[in-house]
Amino acid sequence: MSNTPLLNLLFDKSNWTQKANAKDKDGNVVRLRSEDAVCWCLIGGGVKCYEENWYLVETQLLPLIRGKGFLDLINFNDNSTHEKVVELLKEAQV
Repeated sequence: MSNTPLLNLLFDKSNWTQKANAKDKDGNVVRLRSEDAVCWCLIGGGVKCYEENWYLVETQLLPLIRGKGFLDLINFNDNSTHEKVVELLKEAQV
């Protein structure tokens, strides 16, 4: 998984969250680039891993989630299981 930074980050369920870009160890919402952030949603993790190139990864993910009945990454992340997010990242190889 070395060339899949987002998958590497979110593979461990404790690094993934819903309903916020990032949270701290106590579950409080923080900025995704905060030093206190310990878990990220799909978008927050994507920005953390890919910075300004996130949009390139996002364009890979959007057709895949739309094929699963979701219109955007926020809804996919917040209405899916961790396992489904990991499956998506494996499929996209990001």
